[in-house]
Amino acid sequence: MVHGRSHEWAKYGQWFGMQHQRQVLLIFVALSVLTGITLNAAVASLLERLSVVDYSLLGIFPGSALAAVVGGVGVFFGLLRNPAAVAYADEVVDEMSKVTWPSRDEAVRGATTVVLASLFMAALIGGYDVLWKTIALYLYR
Repeated sequence: MVHGRSHEWAKYGQWFGMQHQRQVLLIFVALSVLTGITLNAAVASLLERLSVVDYSLLGIFPGSALAAVVGGVGVFFGLLRNPAAVAYADEVVDEMSKVTWPSRDEAVRGATTVVLASLFMAALIGGYDVLWKTIALYLYR
């Protein structure tokens, strides 16, 4: 039966013309989790602002967590049922597979350059700040 479910998902993906099913589903799960986290924080904040107690359901989950789970699941299935969202995510995965990623040495070299340039600019701006502060204090004495 598990194999049958896998086959059903494959047919569902082919119905949308999806080539990268696992990656698209992972993207949708990530978006659903982020939506759930955002909803949880928003509902909890709203209830606190309104001075309403966030009651626990079954003594386990607060109501804001239930809203987050329902919202996240709703976003997941809403995205999954939207052919445009599925096609877009599939195209994104396809384009990302065509990207030429830097090697580890290139990435370390690039990151080192950025850090050193940032430190140089911070020191330069700090030096100008000290210089102008000294000039301003000398002129306004």
